[in-house]
Amino acid sequence: MDYARLETIAILRLDYGANPNDCGGRDRYPIEVVVRYCPIAILERLLVAGASVNFPSGDNHSALEAAVLREIDAKPVVSRLLDAGAVLPQDAIGRKRLLGGVLGLFVSNPSQMPFFDKIEVPDGRFLFNTSLDYVFENGPGVVLMLLLFKFPQEEAHDLRYGLVLQMAALAGQLDPIRLLLSHGVGINATGYYDGTALKAAARLGHNKIVHQLLVAGANDNIGQGRWHTALEAAVASNNDTIVELLLKYGADSYIEANRRYKDRDVLQLAVKSNNDRTVQRLLAAGAAAALSREKFDSTAVLLNLSIKRRNILMVGALLRTNVPVNEPPINDNFYLSRDWSRLPIYVAAEYGHADIVHLLLERGANPDGSLNCSRDCDTPFELALKNGHLDATLALVVAGARVL
Repeated sequence: MDYARLETIAILRLDYGANPNDCGGRDRYPIEVVVRYCPIAILERLLVAGASVNFPSGDNHSALEAAVLREIDAKPVVSRLLDAGAVLPQDAIGRKRLLGGVLGLFVSNPSQMPFFDKIEVPDGRFLFNTSLDYVFENGPGVVLMLLLFKFPQEEAHDLRYGLVLQMAALAGQLDPIRLLLSHGVGINATGYYDGTALKAAARLGHNKIVHQLLVAGANDNIGQGRWHTALEAAVASNNDTIVELLLKYGADSYIEANRRYKDRDVLQLAVKSNNDRTVQRLLAAGAAAALSREKFDSTAVLLNLSIKRRNILMVGALLRTNVPVNEPPINDNFYLSRDWSRLPIYVAAEYGHADIVHLLLERGANPDGSLNCSRDCDTPFELALKNGHLDATLALVVAGARVL
């Protein structure tokens, strides 16, 4: 569509005194083309020239129906038509046709090439590459909310409303969410980029929206989208407040992880993000990582990761899950570095974390490490000594480690 050419033609017709209400043998009035494609300044000139915003009763289309199909400046154009006296449909068919025009803008192909770029835009589905913030501030999102406000009897049962709800949650738009909920939108609708509205809000840290959705009955254990559940999204985003809120409303802290990453769960994500508060909240809620020694991310592996980082709060929390301290996490796993496949006492000794050495010994860790280690294998004592970690070395000696 050559928008500049349409604008030029509209200006020329007005300059030469063309009748603004004459179709000129075409199937659309000039105002329909202008409100659909041209800047609002052209609409103003058309109105000054006497263009009607309402068509004869026999016509099965209207200026409003054309205006709601635009993406850029949708709010000012539709508002201007209403200010000029455009009549809203009162029948159910007319209302649904008008609302359906706006809803159609939200379901275009997410992989289409945007107008201003040649890459996919996964967070938006709009031809002009408009952001979701713009959509709900000046674009079709505002128009949809305006119409729903004007049509209080309209029920938001069309599946596309669920898509709008998820987009509004992603954009942090609380008022549109409240309006959609008041019209009966499916609060647990799935299928967009983030799976559900609750998960979209959790991923981006929109605390008030998360609370609003939970109070309204959102299911926080639906697994779909980029992150498997809302809790997983909140943990991945390192948002402790939302994690606590989701757990309070019954989020399952041990639900199976995303199918593409079957060995991942919320506890593993929290440990890897080094957020000890979240780890402690999850453990208090009953979370536990997979204990199978065949899996990459067992609790013992997470323990070794926390030891290496010297996160003593997280180490203590993981030890309280009774993770075995005298068994290596995984045997003969090609993908694991030696830090993750060793006994915890070796990791603490090599990195000189004497405080963690004490914790492990209190939990029954063998100060000599593995009893199956070959004679050429360094003991925890030897690792601490050769790396100059005197405090860790002393702690091991006091605990009875072999020194010869």
